[in-house]
This record gives sequence, structure tokens and C-alpha cells, in this order.
Amino acid sequence: MQPKSGLPYIKAAFVGFDVYSSHRCGYVYFAKSSAFLAVLLAGYLAQKYLPPPPPRIVGIDLGTTFSCIAVYHSGSGIVEVIPDSKGRKSIPSIVAFE
Repeated sequence: MQPKSGLPYIKAAFVGFDVYSSHRCGYVYFAKSSAFLAVLLAGYLAQKYLPPPPPRIVGIDLGTTFSCIAVYHSGSGIVEVIPDSKGRKSIPSIVAFE
């Protein structure tokens, strides 16, 4: 394919085409804009019609002797106590000053 006089020739994806060819540029532009609009529409519809995610509820017990942190899972109604790095679910409430 020979380019029009004075116009650049582009070789992309093993296919050469004229930048100013209305059919090919229009098609590429249309394909990209359609995909972009489809993504925007999908995001809009997902926010509008899908239920919101369940809230995360965290409880912190700051006791005088021990403290612990728990998470409430609203979907199942289960309360999960978060252990520390050693696997303990109750952590001693100790404050030291020097």
C-alpha cells in the first residue's frame, strides 16, 4: 500500500496503513471510544444497581489488665478475635515509662 504524497506511513502490528485514511482511522477511533464508553457504563451500572459492600466493624477492648481486637462479619454474624504475631488473642495492657 502506497501512502498519499506527503503523509506519513505507519507500520503497526505488521500492517501498514495511511494515518489519514478515513476508514481505518475512523474504525480504530470508534473501537477505542466504544471500549472506553463500555467500561464507564459498566462501572456506573455496577455502582447504581449492585448492593453496597457490607461495612467492616472493628471492636477494640482496652482493658486495665488485657486488651483485644475483634472484627464483626456482618454477612455471617461471626465475631473474629484477631490474634497477635504469637497467636495470643488477649494482649497484656502494659504501659511503661522510663
